[in-house]
Amino acid sequence: MDNNVGNEEEKVPVESSGTTNKPSKKQAYLDYMRSRMGESYGEDEDSVYSDMLDYRQKNDESQERMTEILSKDPRLAQVLSDMAGGKRGATSALVRYFGKDILGAEEGSDEWNDLQNAEKERMEELESMRKSKEEYDVNIEASLPVLDEFATSRKIDIDEFLDSAYSRILEPIFKGNYTTELLEMLYNAMNYKTDIEESFQSGVVAGRNQKIDRMRKDNAGDGLPRLGASTASTVKRAEKKPSYKSSVWND
Repeated sequence: MDNNVGNEEEKVPVESSGTTNKPSKKQAYLDYMRSRMGESYGEDEDSVYSDMLDYRQKNDESQERMTEILSKDPRLAQVLSDMAGGKRGATSALVRYFGKDILGAEEGSDEWNDLQNAEKERMEELESMRKSKEEYDVNIEASLPVLDEFATSRKIDIDEFLDSAYSRILEPIFKGNYTTELLEMLYNAMNYKTDIEESFQSGVVAGRNQKIDRMRKDNAGDGLPRLGASTASTVKRAEKKPSYKSSVWND
């Protein structure tokens, strides 16, 4: 009889509930943020709470600002509500709550001047956007060979790489969401060449110092002349005296 039988744990079959284990809200949040900020996000718990506080504060400020704007003219809130709900387009919503003569201000009046300035600003903004897009299209076309070469040399998917760079670096900057990880990445990228040069110079100086130390030790020695190049060559010449002299003495 096997004496180990009594020591074995009884295996109880586990019934499947038919549902998969869902991650906790905390884990879901961390997974989402790590997909956008990098795998190290969340290692520093204080930075996580700091990010959440910053987000809440900025969100509260935006809400207060929006409330202040809408309170100046409640009709604007109705316009936005209709547009958001798909009830009306922008133009019909404006006419619905401001009237069809909204743009029919008397020429020369303050309202008319405001409309003219607003139109001017709109056209300037559109022109700026057009130029920016045109510049982007030209630059991205010129950058394609560089992107292809980099992707090939690194054996990466360039689209995934750029998406990751945007989500981990550019998007947080645009949103003002600076973290220690982001600042470290920026610092290392900006100081990479300087760090390499400083390391190289440090190595050169260290090498020179070691060489000087060796020379000092060699010169200190034991008080006897050091066998240098001239002494060594003299010895070699003495070893190679012509053989006829020794033959003369033998005679």
